[in-house]
Amino acid sequence: MADWDFYQANVNEKIASIYLDLDAQSDLDPGTYSMLCWLFIRLKVERADGLSHEDEFDVLCDYEDRLDEHLKNEKIEMVGRVTTDGMRQFYFYSAPNFAFESSVKKFVSTYSSYQYQFGCIPDPDWSQYENVLYPGEHGLDQINERRENAGRKP
Repeated sequence: MADWDFYQANVNEKIASIYLDLDAQSDLDPGTYSMLCWLFIRLKVERADGLSHEDEFDVLCDYEDRLDEHLKNEKIEMVGRVTTDGMRQFYFYSAPNFAFESSVKKFVSTYSSYQYQFGCIPDPDWSQYENVLYPGEHGLDQINERRENAGRKP
């Protein structure tokens, strides 16, 4: 069952806001979802620290909702996103036979005025998820503290 949350960290020596499904690795079979895929978009309005600006919040939410809807019922799952250095980076794991390139090209041709880049590589060990997206001790502390303050179980 999905357990989405966020934390802040440094990625490549830049502040990053990371939003991920903490249960993705246990919910998805790595044997089936062995390809790491990504779609990066350049923010149109960014803060001085490279994170997203509130003026672009609604547009980015709509973009992500449409992307999720576009990929629904396919052999691909979004596991997280990173916002840093003026970019929003969406990360997915897919089945090896999923045509990510054609699917993303179709999506961006119908709904995107953003500069973008995308790709896929084999990642059967889910190293991107474990080493970049999944929080370390400091990130887990942020999540747990916020959950405790909200009365949620960490």
